[in-house]
Amino acid sequence: MQKTQKIFKSLSMKGALDVYMLIYAGCKTEYYLDFQGLIKKTKIKYNALRRITNNLSRAHLIKSIRYGAGRGRLYIVSDKDMAEKIYDFMQ
Repeated sequence: MQKTQKIFKSLSMKGALDVYMLIYAGCKTEYYLDFQGLIKKTKIKYNALRRITNNLSRAHLIKSIRYGAGRGRLYIVSDKDMAEKIYDFMQ
């Protein structure tokens, strides 16, 4: 599958664009969110949010990085230019 098809497929999921823009806003203000923070902010159920973040990660739109001593992971936007273009398109 081509890269653009993966991007459109992952962003077409219900709530995926909201999650992506929330992660992007967190990166702009350097307030990075973990998975539990995403659940609280979006009110999306655990399994649905896991599918969304997995698809966004497979399309190389977000990355999860490790923090702390445990299994904690923070989400960041991997391509800032792409996120800005999507944000401008939404305006």
